[in-house]
Amino acid sequence: MLNAVVEKTDMQALNHIRDLLLVLRAKGRIRANLDIDDLAMIVFSVLNQHYFTFITHEDIPTEKIFSDMARRIRLLFEPWKEP
Repeated sequence: MLNAVVEKTDMQALNHIRDLLLVLRAKGRIRANLDIDDLAMIVFSVLNQHYFTFITHEDIPTEKIFSDMARRIRLLFEPWKEP
């Protein structure tokens, strides 16, 4: 049962990320030649890893986890941007 819930919520999150990336592409913020599904999976993986760190490392301040995640997501987007 838990696996089904996790799978469902992961797919929902992945679809939300994909939708947001499509908006960025429509606004010319992401290069048109990049595969949106691959980009969504990359962003999801980074978010998921930070969530895992958040729930398993009480010794790491929440602010650090969020600032690390924000910095890494920005770094991901650099090569994806339209020139």
